Amino acid sequence: AAWQGIGDEAYFGVDGLLGAASSTAADTLLVACTTATSAGHFVDLTCTNDFLTACTTAPQFKPRNNTGATVGTATTCPTAAGQSKTAETLTFAAGDQVCIVRTTNGGTCTVPSFSVQAHVAYP
Repeated sequence: AAWQGIGDEAYFGVDGLLGAASSTAADTLLVACTTATSAGHFVDLTCTNDFLTACTTAPQFKPRNNTGATVGTATTCPTAAGQSKTAETLTFAAGDQVCIVRTTNGGTCTVPSFSVQAHVAYP
C-alpha cells in the first residue's frame, strides 16, 4: 500500500477477501503497510463490507505503528453490507512503518470481501 492524497491528509488501505483469512489474528498480523513520509497521526479507520452478504463474525482491524510497536483502536467491520468507522489518534514519525493489522478473523462469510482504509493527517 502507498499513501494516496495531497496536502496534509492521505489514505492507504487494502481490499479483497479479508473476511476469509484463517491465520491466527493478532495485533502483529500485517495486512497493509507503508512508510510514513512525514510525522503525523491516524484520523480514522474505515471498513466496508463490499457485498450484500452476511458474516456471523466480522473481521476486525487496527492501525499499527510497526516501528514503535503501538496499535490504535479496533474497527469491527459490518456483518452485512455497509460501512463502519472508528476515530483514531495513533501517532507516527517520518520514516516509521505504519500498517493495518487484522485482530479478529472473519467467520462464516458468504462472500468475505471487505475494504479497509486508513485516513492519516500530518500535524
